[in-house]
Amino acid sequence: MRLTKRTGAAAGAATLLGAVAVYAATSGTATCGKKVRDVPSPPPSASADQVVRSYLDAVVAHDRRTVRDLSLPKYYETQESAADSPFCNWKSLTNLKVDAPVADHYERGGYSQAVRVWVNFDLHQKDEVSMRNGNTPWSYLLVRNADSERWRVAGEGVA
Repeated sequence: MRLTKRTGAAAGAATLLGAVAVYAATSGTATCGKKVRDVPSPPPSASADQVVRSYLDAVVAHDRRTVRDLSLPKYYETQESAADSPFCNWKSLTNLKVDAPVADHYERGGYSQAVRVWVNFDLHQKDEVSMRNGNTPWSYLLVRNADSERWRVAGEGVA
């Protein structure tokens, strides 16, 4: 095998590609946000606000198994793959206040029951991307088809 020394633009391109490879290897969802602890899923009979509490506890603990259990698959995928995924970016969430669920609707998926749970918390992240650090008013949309089913997180935001 013959090695050649790169100079000029070729050397710069090789350095940049190497840096991108290192960044991708060290910052992807597979390596970031190592699980801090296991968070048990609440029972299927848990109220929507209890599910939100457990969901947020699992997010901060980087317990993907419990977050996946408490989320619709598409919603979980968006959280896992987001540029500022809470699994990688959220350091802590304190002073959590959870309001009682209010009736809502969910256009997709044909779910017969939907509620929105408003929360307020102090968020501390590695990097401010789509949310600011500090006091954060937020909400989670939860859905299910029957009272005997577990509530699952289907969306989030301020709407």
